[in-house]
This record gives sequence, C-alpha cells and structure tokens, in this order.
Amino acid sequence: MEQPLGRLVVVDDEPSICRALSGIFECAGYKVTTFNQGNAALEAIAADTEIDAVITDLMMPDLNGIDLLRNLRERGSEVPLLIMTAHSDVETAVAAMKAGAFDYVCKPFDAEEMRLKIERAIRQRSLQRENDYLRRELHTRYKFDNIIGYSEPMQEVYSLIAKASKSRTNVLIRGESGTGKELVARALHYNSVRAAKRFVAVSCAALPSELLESELFGHEKGAFTGALWQKAGRFELAEGGTLFLDEIGDIAPHVQIKLLRVLQEREFDRVGGIKPIRMDVRLIAASNRDLEAAVTRGDFREDLYYRVSVIQIKLPPLRERKEDIPFLVEYFLKKYGEQDDRRVRTVDEASMELLQRYDWPGNIRELENAVEHAVVMADEGASTITPDLLPLHVQLGQGVKRLAPITEAPPTVTQAPPVNGNAPAPTPVVPPPSPGNGTEAPKPTDFNGVVAETERRMLIEALESTDWNLTRAAELLGISFRSMRYNVKKHGLSREENGISKANAAGEASDALA
Repeated sequence: MEQPLGRLVVVDDEPSICRALSGIFECAGYKVTTFNQGNAALEAIAADTEIDAVITDLMMPDLNGIDLLRNLRERGSEVPLLIMTAHSDVETAVAAMKAGAFDYVCKPFDAEEMRLKIERAIRQRSLQRENDYLRRELHTRYKFDNIIGYSEPMQEVYSLIAKASKSRTNVLIRGESGTGKELVARALHYNSVRAAKRFVAVSCAALPSELLESELFGHEKGAFTGALWQKAGRFELAEGGTLFLDEIGDIAPHVQIKLLRVLQEREFDRVGGIKPIRMDVRLIAASNRDLEAAVTRGDFREDLYYRVSVIQIKLPPLRERKEDIPFLVEYFLKKYGEQDDRRVRTVDEASMELLQRYDWPGNIRELENAVEHAVVMADEGASTITPDLLPLHVQLGQGVKRLAPITEAPPTVTQAPPVNGNAPAPTPVVPPPSPGNGTEAPKPTDFNGVVAETERRMLIEALESTDWNLTRAAELLGISFRSMRYNVKKHGLSREENGISKANAAGEASDALA
C-alpha cells in the first residue's frame, strides 16, 4: 500500500463540504478525516501529532475556526491551519492569519487553489518537524549529564552546570586548553530557558581587535573602508539566546569598554552607528589565562571581570581526573571506529596503562588525537588497540616539554699563544652543527610542532646510539619494530655520510636504513 501524501483533517458543520473536500484530497492521494463539530476536532487534533494540516470553516456553532486555532496553539500544536470563509468574512479571516493561521480560502473555493495551499502547508509542517527534531537532538547532545566523566572533580562541574543553567546570570568557564570549555558552554545553553534560541560562539583570540569589534557589535554601511553594507553583529544574532566568548582575556582594552557597557546597559551601538540597539543575550565567557593576574597588571578591566564572572566553573585538567580516561577512550574508539569503518573497540591492558601514565598536557583534545591515531594505524579487522599503535611520545610515557627554540650557539673565542710578545687577535671557533639543527624548532605555543620535534629528537638519539639499527633502537625506546619504522618514515630520517638529513621520500628513508 502506498504511503499517503499527507494526513488532513477537515472541520465544517456542513456535511456536504466535508464530503467534497474528502473526495478531492483522497483522490489526490491524501488520507482525510472529517469532523462536523469544532470541539470534537480539537480533541482529536491535539492528541495526534502525525496530522499534517487542518482545513476548517471560520463560522461554526460550537467552536469557530479562530477559537479552534487558539486552543490548538495553547495546547502546543503547531499544525498548519487553513481557514475557509465567505467573501463577507475576509477581514475576519485576515485576523485569523495574524493569530497564526497558515492561510485562508473563500467559498465557493477553487479545488486547484485549495490543493496548492495544502501542499505548501504540508511542506511547512515538514520543516517544523525537522527543526523540532534538530532542537531535540541538540538538547540531548549537550545535556550536562552526557559530558563524559565520573570523577569527583567532574561531579562538582555537573552540579555547577545544573545550578547555572536555571539562571540568566553571566558565567565564566576556566580551564586549560583542550578541557572542553565550549562543550560546557553549550550544555549551559541547551539546558536553559534560552535553549530554543541561538547559541553563537566567537573566538576572541582568532580576530584582531578591529575586526572583533565589528564582529561582536556589527557595523553600518560606510563605517570604515570595505564596509559596503550594514552588518549585524554577534550580539544581534544571539538575541534571546546565548553568546559564548572564548578566550575573553585576549580582548583589547577599547573593546573591553564597549563590552562592559553592553553588560551594564543591555544595549550597544554598531560600529559607525548612532542608534542604540537593545539586547537580551546571556553571556558565557571562557579563558585559559589567569584573569586575576591580568587585572593586577592592568591588561583586563576589573569591573568587566566582575561582570563576566558572576558564576565561575573551573574545569579540571585531564591529569587530575585520570580515572575518567577509560570512559573517554571508549567514547573516542566508538566515534572514530564508526567514522573510519573500523572494528577497533577495545584497548589492551598495556595500552591503557600507558594512557593512564601519560600526563596529557593537551588534555582531552590530545587524548582524542592519540586514540584517532591508534585507530588509523590499526590493521584492517583489528579489534584491540596495542601499545605500538599509540603515538611515540605516549608510548614512552614522557610528557611533551616546552622546548626552547634551537638557535646557533655564539662563536666561542680561544686565545692562541703570544707571538713575539704580541697578543694575537681572537680566533672564533664555531662548534660543529648538532644533529637536527637543520630543522627550525617549533614555537613553544605550537603543540603539534612540539610533539613532532620531541619524537624526532628521541628517534635520532636512539638511532645514533645503536649505529642506526632499527631493531636495537626500537628496543632501546621500548617500542615495537613496526612502530619504529613508521615513525622514522613519518619524520623522513635517513643516515648519510655527513650526519642526518631529511629524506626526500619514504622510499629513500627505507633504503638508507636497510
């Protein structure tokens, strides 16, 4: 049996109208239910969420079309409702549309016009359902009790989120990079009374101060070079909802002043504008900086600090809640196993011990990266993560250190014996280059670069001490031969007559190490 194009309800106190409409739409492929009384129709429609559209007469003895519409909306039904009316009642029908009716048709109606309007009503109903579904999905996804962690520090975080969600107060989320500050911000929003409105996120550190001001508050046409049209800012986009300012400690002083005014007066001006715009937005801010120290130095306004930090939520680093690592690993295994169509779902005991021993300076983001790396490195059909699949620095259990940039050492000066009583000119002696000096060191803030440089140095030291024997070097590092070979190729290391250089290709590295 074919699926109907939609489910319709026809409400009219004249049975002949009900029969006519039922015949028209059933022939077109719709399923139609008719009622001759408004009250009976109200109870049936309110109890059935699968109804796609309603056609109702405006004037009925027990419950007219406008009252039917109002009662349905009061009961939470958003079903599109089409009003039928006589020519003399057009003004009343227009009033019904203002009250929320989808459209109206005049009697005697044209069948084709009626059919087209019902098609549009059903498309709107489909969009309503999709939006409702997405809203429920977002709410479920960001429920605070779905944030992964069962440790005592995380239980305190859950308690704070539950309390703060019920409030309209500004919240400051503190924590190191990678601890999940935006996830907590979304949980606060989607569990609050503002959940049906927008959650707008802005990374304050990613934009220069001039662009950040325009991004937050919008600008008028011609406000500055390149402002070719009026643009709404993030505060306007978040109206009725939540604005999340990540890394608020990076905001420039002049933007801090404008932000303070917004929080105090609940209004702002666009860049280049003269008309204040009222706003109703909850602010959630986040920072991995010591804002109190920034206030003391004068880098962050004290009055703004107190405005944004009415409630503070401190997220613990992963090293302080290592009991949560197995649960996080299980989640990431499932995520990347499904994403890459792999069967890997478990971690062996030795691998879990390595994961628990490591301090995770990059926190949850780094753990996720390590699990993804292991899933990708696993053989087809493998179901368990073993130590050789983990990144090298995790296998070695050594946290990534902040490395100082590698710079050339200043020339040292040696003094030659005097000749004829005259002191010789100093002779500079430049030390020979150390292995790896040909590669520029990563900046201390470049986490991935620091990891790569640490791995590279460890590999070079092990290879040099074993005369470039991969098997012995792997034993020295406590990793498998397979993992050693992979990492050597990954870093493009090769042995040549004059020390170490980057291989032009993985194949060249293999030949040099054979």
